Amino acid sequence: MNKRDPLTNVSVFFVKENEKKTTIHLLHTGWESTPQWDEAYDYFDNAWTMAFKKLESYVSESC
Repeated sequence: MNKRDPLTNVSVFFVKENEKKTTIHLLHTGWESTPQWDEAYDYFDNAWTMAFKKLESYVSESC
């Protein structure tokens, strides 16, 4: 997957809801449809979930 041209693309959007809340939207595009790509997609689906949990924990502890 790292030799694909172009690579997958990740876009992150931050939307301020109020003074204490920001919503984050992540869009990861550019996936192909093969068993190897399905495996990579599943990996990143889990990885992004874990990354956002860590970010939420970090932000909660910092406030």
